[in-house]
Amino acid sequence: MRQGDKVMLGPLIQSDGPFLFKWMNDPVITASNGAWRPTDGMDFANWFQAVGKDPGRITFAVRRLGETRPCGYLSIMAIHAVFRSAEMGVTIGAPEERGQGLGRDAMRLGLGYCWDALALERVTLRIYGDNQAAIRCYQGAGFAVEGVLRQAAFLGGRRVDITLMGALKGG
Repeated sequence: MRQGDKVMLGPLIQSDGPFLFKWMNDPVITASNGAWRPTDGMDFANWFQAVGKDPGRITFAVRRLGETRPCGYLSIMAIHAVFRSAEMGVTIGAPEERGQGLGRDAMRLGLGYCWDALALERVTLRIYGDNQAAIRCYQGAGFAVEGVLRQAAFLGGRRVDITLMGALKGG
């Protein structure tokens, strides 16, 4: 487990499943990750059972310090050993838990894991639409805006930009 100032990252456990299922089916949450598509129980069960078996992806539960209930999850995906790079994203599930620095703390821990455990040198992420709170969160965790893909996605009935951000080992 990795512990920060507000949260810790650890493995997903079976009792986390209902929380993740709810968050993956929340159109507001999933809109920040691209087009919303509902996940049925069978697809979710298959995905949840496969977590940890995909060498190109690592998913952590995000928990407030001292709590067992997850407040979100963090995924490191598209891990490329040759390029020593990956993509990363975090979801804080309950609206009342957002805006408290939990995502930023989780992303700092995730970057530390990428640098120390995976020996990566570059981590990227994408932000769909004009999500200034997410940009501030990721900047606070060590990411920098690297560019904007103008009108590159279609979400909520309109064209939106995709902001590309990256973090490099050592700053």
